[in-house]
Amino acid sequence: MCLPLIRAVQDGIEKRFGGMIKDPELIAAAILLPKFKTTWTERADIIEAGLVYVRQHLDQMAEAAVEQAGQHSSDEEDFFSSMKSRRSQEILEP
Repeated sequence: MCLPLIRAVQDGIEKRFGGMIKDPELIAAAILLPKFKTTWTERADIIEAGLVYVRQHLDQMAEAAVEQAGQHSSDEEDFFSSMKSRRSQEILEP
């Protein structure tokens, strides 16, 4: 075998893509692809970093959805309360 060539290719890949392997967003993207899931690495810490990233973003999205839903319902209440107040004024002032 040509061991020096193999080492050179591995070093080149590490030099070029080494930082990407530590990026939680890219790890999460790889984990979420059904074709790859966790088969592309055996390092549990890298997989866990990707899973933590996904969980954090899911939690943030859920919180934002709850806030938006609460904001939406208060807008509806404000809309209908203004209609009710106008109607009650019309009834009181014939």
